[in-house]
Amino acid sequence: MSLPKTNSPATLFRFVGVDASGLIYIGRSGFRKRGRGRTVANRLREWINLQHPGPNTYAKALSTLDKSQWADRKLQVGAIFLPDDQIEAAEGMALAEYFELHAELPPCNLSTPGAFMRRRSNK
Repeated sequence: MSLPKTNSPATLFRFVGVDASGLIYIGRSGFRKRGRGRTVANRLREWINLQHPGPNTYAKALSTLDKSQWADRKLQVGAIFLPDDQIEAAEGMALAEYFELHAELPPCNLSTPGAFMRRRSNK
């Protein structure tokens, strides 16, 4: 018998401190230099279909997570809607703030996007 999934965030121990929000990934949708725009729905489909490194990391961790204290958790998605010219900077700021707090990126962010690197170099 499996336990029901809960909406409460999982506390994540980070390199520095604890992330009580349970945040595992910061990303962006919106503008795309070529082709159709990246909507939130497109990004969710990428996650579900494992078409991005973030969900691939999560999928690889599932068998371990299912045996841990996080087995009763489910994923939640949050979005902030901004004008196209603010999206990349907002992503960089969110990543930089997380990094400043925990000395690492969220667990499913495997790389440092350009917006994060530009934000870090401006400090």
